[in-house]
Amino acid sequence: TRDVIEEYLNIQGIPVRIMDTAGIREVKDIAEKEGVKRSLRTMENADLVLLVLDGSRALHDTDRELVARSMTKNTILVINKIDLPQKAEISEIRAEKGPGKQAVKVSATERTGLDELKEKVVETALKGKTSYGTGMITNVRHVQALETALRSIEAFSGKVEKLSPEFLSVELRDALDAIGEILGATTPEDVLNKIFNDFCIGK
Repeated sequence: TRDVIEEYLNIQGIPVRIMDTAGIREVKDIAEKEGVKRSLRTMENADLVLLVLDGSRALHDTDRELVARSMTKNTILVINKIDLPQKAEISEIRAEKGPGKQAVKVSATERTGLDELKEKVVETALKGKTSYGTGMITNVRHVQALETALRSIEAFSGKVEKLSPEFLSVELRDALDAIGEILGATTPEDVLNKIFNDFCIGK
């Protein structure tokens, strides 16, 4: 692929935007060169880089360059194709990837090592090693609560010069209650009913 393909995942409750890029290698085709440029640009802008190397073949100079480039980034080194005979010099990779870099061995074909990779991603996020820009809400109830809060704030803004503080406080209270539903500060009866209907509590 020459394009950057984006997908959103929810890994243990943490929203993650995955950007799959073209392979970074020496190319002659103009279109493929553009794909490599996009890949490098995406890598530079990423909060976390999953640098995937083929463990079934020996390291190329391009692989070493990528490992060196990732030294300044928050990187998890992913050694793929561990279901095949290994030819990559893992000790060399570990020496080059520098202190603090993580490595995970996986087989995309046999789906082994993927749980460990997810754990590493979550661990990195929870340690605060990634920055957060725009977020993704994956819970429908949270989306509805945020929409309610937004409507209440907009209503407050439209009435701020027309009504007394007593009436305005109603809109603010509605907004706070809606946000409180997400944070767990308020638990209206319908929310409790929803929780008990969706989850087997006490079993």
